[in-house]
Amino acid sequence: MSMQAMLAATSGASQGKQYIDDVFSAYTYTGNGSTQTINNGIDLAGKGGMVWIKNRTAPTDNVLWDTLRGVGVTGNNLTTSGSLSTNSTRSFITSESYTAVLSAFNGNGFDVTHNSGGHTNFSGYPYISWTFRKAKKFFDVVTYTGDGIAGKNIAHNLGTAPGMIMIKRTDAAGDWIVYHTSLGAAKGMHLNLIDVSYTSVGFFNNTSPTATQFTLGTDARCNTNGGTYVAYIYAHDPSADGLIQCGSYTGTGSNPGPDINLGWEPQFILVKSTTSVENWYMLDITRSMPVSGYAEYLLANNSGAAGVMNPIAPTATGFKVLDTGIDTNSLNGSYIYMAIRRSNKPPISGTQVYYNRALNSGTVGSGIFDFADMAFSTRRNEAYGRRFVDRLRGVGKIGETGVYLASDSSSAEVSYTASNAAGGGLDNLFSLQNNAIYASLSGTNGGSAHLFRRAPGFMDVVCFKEVSLTTVAVSHNLGAIPELIIVKNRNTSQSWSVYAAPLGENVGLRLNSTAIADTNNEAWNIKTAPSAAQFVYSNPYSNTDSMVAYLFATLPGISKVFSYTGNGNSQTINCNFSNGARFILIKRTDAAGDWYLWDSARGIVAGTDPHLSLNTSGVEAASDDSVDPDPSGFIVNQSPATNINVNAATYIGLAIA
Repeated sequence: MSMQAMLAATSGASQGKQYIDDVFSAYTYTGNGSTQTINNGIDLAGKGGMVWIKNRTAPTDNVLWDTLRGVGVTGNNLTTSGSLSTNSTRSFITSESYTAVLSAFNGNGFDVTHNSGGHTNFSGYPYISWTFRKAKKFFDVVTYTGDGIAGKNIAHNLGTAPGMIMIKRTDAAGDWIVYHTSLGAAKGMHLNLIDVSYTSVGFFNNTSPTATQFTLGTDARCNTNGGTYVAYIYAHDPSADGLIQCGSYTGTGSNPGPDINLGWEPQFILVKSTTSVENWYMLDITRSMPVSGYAEYLLANNSGAAGVMNPIAPTATGFKVLDTGIDTNSLNGSYIYMAIRRSNKPPISGTQVYYNRALNSGTVGSGIFDFADMAFSTRRNEAYGRRFVDRLRGVGKIGETGVYLASDSSSAEVSYTASNAAGGGLDNLFSLQNNAIYASLSGTNGGSAHLFRRAPGFMDVVCFKEVSLTTVAVSHNLGAIPELIIVKNRNTSQSWSVYAAPLGENVGLRLNSTAIADTNNEAWNIKTAPSAAQFVYSNPYSNTDSMVAYLFATLPGISKVFSYTGNGNSQTINCNFSNGARFILIKRTDAAGDWYLWDSARGIVAGTDPHLSLNTSGVEAASDDSVDPDPSGFIVNQSPATNINVNAATYIGLAIA
C-alpha cells in the first residue's frame, strides 16, 4: 500500500473533519504495458469522482474519466462514455489508440491498462494522475441534457458556491467552457484554448452560481436542445479548514511577484492569464514544485510533454509568483488560479511518517516509502558527509539537478545531479522517482537512509528569507507548537541553529558542532516561544539569505521530543510508545557531545548498537551498547564511547516510533 493510501485509510483520524488526503491525489507512476492498479487511497468506487491522466514525456492528450459516464470500456469495445481530453474539442476519444485505457474505478484508486497510443500505461513512460473525489466543499461531477433555453438551472452537491466549473459537450465536438468566480458569471474562458476571457451571456446567463445550482445560457457548447454534457465543479472554500481556493491576482512583471495568501500551503496549482494569450499551467509538488530552481509544468490546453520553469514557489501560507513573463506574471496582467491544499491528515503510526533502511554492499535504496518530504543519508563504513534533501528545496529527478545540505558542515547548499546508478558517488545520492525520494548508496561501503513525511503534529519543512539584522516571524503548518527546530542558511556558510523546547526560548545548539547549549544563542536570543502557527528567528548578520527549517513536535505514540538527566548507569526514557523507538537522536547539552543517532534498520537491540553522529563525517561505530530497546521508548546506558548517561549530565533528543 502506498503512503498516500495508508494515510487515506486512517479513518479514525478523520472523524468529524475532511482531509485533502481522502479526496485528492497527485500520483505519478511508470507504465508497465499491461494492467496496473494505481493505489492512491481515493475511494472512487464508493464516492465517485474524476481521474485526469497525462503522459509526462510524450506528446499525448490530457485524458479524463469520471464515474458518472464510466470507464468507457466494455470488454475490448469502446462506449460513448469514454475519455475526454482537455486539449481537444472531441466529444469522446474514438481512435484505435484508446482500445484499452482506464479500466476500473476502485475503492482505493483505479486501474489502467496498456494502450498503443501511450496515453495511460505505455511501458516505461512516466505519467501523472490527478484524482478528484466527489466531496462537499471540494469537488462534484454532474451530467445533464441541454434544452437550449436561457436560465436552465443545473443542480450540484458542493454545498457551497463553485469557484470554478469546467463544462464539456459529450455528444458532439465543442470547446470546453470555464466559469471562474473571479471573472463572474458574465464572462467565460475555454480550457482547450489559449485565448483571453470574454463576455458572453450564452455561457452562464450572467447568473452567479449558488451552493446548490449553476445557471446556463444558450451557447451550444453548454446548453443546446438535446445535447449531452458533463460538468466538473470545484469549490472555493476560504475557511481555515478549507481544501481548495479559486482566486485571482494582478501581475507585477518583477521577481518576486505577487504573494498569494491562502492560509495554507498548496500542493497543486492551476493558473491562467485572462488578459494575455497564454496556456493553462498545472504544477504540483509530487512532480516537483520547489521554492527555487525549476518546477515541472504541464498544460491543460496542450498535448505536449512536460516543460520546466520557475513560475510558482509554495509558501507556508500560499504561494509566490516568481516568473516575469506573460505566462504567470506580466505587468498589470490579470490571472486566475485554482489551488489545492497539501496533505493535512494526522498520522496514526510512526511507519506512516518515518522510514529507515540500512543500505548494504551492492544495494540501491528502494522507494517504497511514497511521498517522503525530507531525507538524509550517509555511508556507514567510510568517512562521508550527512546529506539532507527535501522536496521544497528540490530533489533532482534522474539526470536533473537537486540540492543538499550537510549536517556535519556549515557550508552552503550544494547542487548535485541525480542518478539511479549504483556506485555510491554524490551524483547518485538522491533522486525523485515517481512519488518517492530514492536514496542510493551502494558499492562496498554501505549506507544509512532516513526518510520523513510532513504531517500535522509530527514534522514540517519551511523555507523562508532572513531579514537583515532583525527578527523574522516564520509561518509553518506543523499544526502544533514546535519543540525541536533545526535551521540552516542555504546561501552562505553558517552553522546549523537548533532550538529545543526543553532548553528554553533563548538557548540554542548547533547541529554541526559538539558545543554545549548556548544561553545567548544568536538565532534564538529573542526570548519568544514558538506557537502552533509560527516561530521567531533572529538574524545577527547583515544578509537576507534563504533559509530552511525542519520542525518536530511530540505526537503521542508517534514521536517524542525528550530531555533527561543522566544517572551514571541505565535508565528508561519513556516516550509513551507501545513498540519501542525506531529512531533515536541524542545530544548532551551541559558539556561537549556528538549528535548521536541510532535506528532500527541498523539495530536497536539488547547488545551492541551501531551509531552515527550527525555532526561528523566519521564512520559508523558498532562496538558499544549505549542504547537498548524498551516498548515505551528506549533505554540509555552509560558507556564511555558516547557518554549519553553521565551522572547529573543533561540531554535532549528526538525519538520516533
